[in-house]
Amino acid sequence: MQVQERQPLAGAERRAGRLPQPPTPFVGRQHELADIAQRLSNPECRLLTLVGPGGMGKTRLAIEAAARRQAEGQTVAFVDLQPVQSAAYLAPAIAEALGLPGAAKDDPRAHLLRNVGNRSRLLVLDNFEHLLAGADLLSDLLDAAPRLTLLVTSRFVLKLREEWLYPLGGLPYPPREAATAEPQTLLARYGALDLFVTSVRRVRPDFRFEEHVDGSLRVCRLVEGMPLALEMAASWARTVTVDQIAQEIERDLNFLATSLRNVEDKHQSMQAVFRGSWQLLAPEEQEAFRRLSVFRGGFDRQAAVEVAGASLATLSTLADKSLLSQESSGRYRVHELLRQYAGERLAQDEALLVQTRDRHCAYYARFFGDRFGPLTGEGQRAVLQEVAAELDNARSAWEWAVRQRRFADLQRAALTLHTLYQYQSRFVEGAQVFAAAIEALEQEPSSLERDRALAVLLTCAGWLELRFGRLAEATRLQEGALALYEALDRAPPPGAGTDPLTVLSLLALNSGDFERALALGHGAWRRASGRGDRGNMAYAGYGLGSAALAQGDYESAEQWTREALDAAKASGNEWFTAYLYIQLGQISQAQEQPAAAIAYYEAGYAIREAFDDPEGMAVALSHLGQMALAQGDYQQARGRYRDSVTLYERLGDRGGLLRSLQGLGVASWRLAHGSEARACFARALRMAQEVQVVPMTLALLLDVGAFLLENDSSKQGRAALALVADHPAAEQTTRNRAQRLLEAQGAGETIPTEWADAALELDVAIVSLLAELTAKDEEPQEPLADLQTTGQNDTLVEPLSERELEVLQLIADGLKNREIARELTVALSTVKTHINNIYGKLGVSNRVQAVTRAQELDLISS
Repeated sequence: MQVQERQPLAGAERRAGRLPQPPTPFVGRQHELADIAQRLSNPECRLLTLVGPGGMGKTRLAIEAAARRQAEGQTVAFVDLQPVQSAAYLAPAIAEALGLPGAAKDDPRAHLLRNVGNRSRLLVLDNFEHLLAGADLLSDLLDAAPRLTLLVTSRFVLKLREEWLYPLGGLPYPPREAATAEPQTLLARYGALDLFVTSVRRVRPDFRFEEHVDGSLRVCRLVEGMPLALEMAASWARTVTVDQIAQEIERDLNFLATSLRNVEDKHQSMQAVFRGSWQLLAPEEQEAFRRLSVFRGGFDRQAAVEVAGASLATLSTLADKSLLSQESSGRYRVHELLRQYAGERLAQDEALLVQTRDRHCAYYARFFGDRFGPLTGEGQRAVLQEVAAELDNARSAWEWAVRQRRFADLQRAALTLHTLYQYQSRFVEGAQVFAAAIEALEQEPSSLERDRALAVLLTCAGWLELRFGRLAEATRLQEGALALYEALDRAPPPGAGTDPLTVLSLLALNSGDFERALALGHGAWRRASGRGDRGNMAYAGYGLGSAALAQGDYESAEQWTREALDAAKASGNEWFTAYLYIQLGQISQAQEQPAAAIAYYEAGYAIREAFDDPEGMAVALSHLGQMALAQGDYQQARGRYRDSVTLYERLGDRGGLLRSLQGLGVASWRLAHGSEARACFARALRMAQEVQVVPMTLALLLDVGAFLLENDSSKQGRAALALVADHPAAEQTTRNRAQRLLEAQGAGETIPTEWADAALELDVAIVSLLAELTAKDEEPQEPLADLQTTGQNDTLVEPLSERELEVLQLIADGLKNREIARELTVALSTVKTHINNIYGKLGVSNRVQAVTRAQELDLISS
């Protein structure tokens, strides 16, 4: 929708009351036009106010709606009220627009009411907000002219009994997940994008939207579809890129301005647009509005009172003046650009800024702290929605607490914030948020308050690092937390997963140290059960069941898992029961009870789907894919694994992605998609080098070895199986299967000499198998393209090592693999391994793509 609310009109045109002729085509707002037409056709709606903040396109929409009524035969008159300085001049301005004879010595108001007549007419009154003192004239006009209809544009509600309100927000703009849609589909579906691209092409006729999709979407989101802001942003496309426009908007509201000569002063910049509304506020309203700028993503009435001192009456007034909008849930929102403007006003008073942000931080620390128990207990779905709605505020409060070293607030909010990240699979963000806070706290001298907060944060961060398979870092964090609790001579707080011992047990299990896993798990169980801490009992029991399952002790595994399930149900933690159902499925599968296993996996999936938890859904899909493989339904298995891979890639969960790629490789192999199988196995092996989860890596080597046995690489295949069968960290089911496959092959070579010294670390074996899988340099089949999207993010989940960057630069310089090997004095197979790692981390499949992507990320020189 084209937005300039008013171009200056010639005096004769203004006096005649004709509709102005807009300088640019109308874009979008078809839904709004239909709504307005319906209301204007209703005899009961005789005063319709288009209300919204400046820049929303109220004038342009009113003109278009009136023009369509005029085309249908209705008489239309237009009054530009911007030049009218006070309510005393309102009646003469309307009379002039209606073409009424001069009032001579008659009172202008009485003259207008006496002469307006009973003609069917639509009267558009534009920019009414500064004339509210004269709003009662409109009621008198409607009484005097029963066939008159008024269409008013205003930043403020008129508050008349006859008034019908039509709040106007921004044009529809694409949500983040829409970025994958086709460019033309995006343009057709989202009016904000259509207006922005249309406006850019007026100053840059050669602009190709297909080449600037991400930047264009970012601009639309930053201005939340505000039409005037979109036009101002587009005007900069003459001199800077769309990505740079987005960066400038994010940095400084002053960027949104225009130098066009025929745009009236109030629309020369967004600052000017908002200044007009600001100046019409009473001092106490200005005070409340600038304090409200500290909120992000909306707020409720209680938060407004405690943080900004804004009463219900003040909130209502600000909403009536289009500075707030209220959602159906009762939450209030401030348009992002208005929030930036109010924030600049708040920043002018440093003491007030600090006081308000302190209040905001304390409020949300308390809000989150009070909800950890309910979030991990009864009614957790409802509480999850409640805390998720405040995530933007939590981020802002957390950042302030870190900056100001508000240790108690960090401790209070940490467990709920961490749990929210877990439930919504926001692992990357969670790891970054907690790492930054820990770094800040570790720079401070030890104190009781700091150490208490740090112990909690280290535990939360360790859980998140475990998600990425960074076992050494996760272990360091958890051991640090445990040491702090011991030094403080206090136990961790009760609740789901708050005890470092539960995490350390799982870390030992993932490292293949089953005895340590059991010892730590029993310690966690004793501590939790001794104080009736059902939350940690569920987690400890899960770890003990996992360790028993890995050792083939299915009776103990089921006993511990059911103990954990009872504890989880008793505490009301439905989310965690999904993990326990999955584990019962694994136990049933190991005991060759496929029907029970599938039922448990499906139950786990249903719970995670109800929570909209993609990680949990991916876990269940991966296990269901495994069951389909076992039953010989390879097509279904391939579909399950592909869905799981897609979810894991979005999350950055490398451990889960490794398992799903492994399963997809097996399914592709069984469906005779040899190239796809090789590519999946190779990518999984590269990931295994990074994740270092030994039992998982051994399970992968088992399938890779079996694949190679059937594909002209029997020597390497037997070697891989022998390594798995002899490795002490292999799970019992994995070891048993490797032994059966070896027995079926008969006598032959076992572990190669060059593998022997590094067998426990597995690195040499992985490099050798990778070289074998990629030796044919086959082009991957089309389906693999869907699997390599991890690198399409603006940042890498896992950065390239110094050696990989060195190899990447040599590739960019045009060197072949053998030339790189000579340059670096390494084996050719080592170069291939580095290149495979580079492809996996960048999400590409060939050299050209790797160089292009690396240059986009400024990883190498051009």
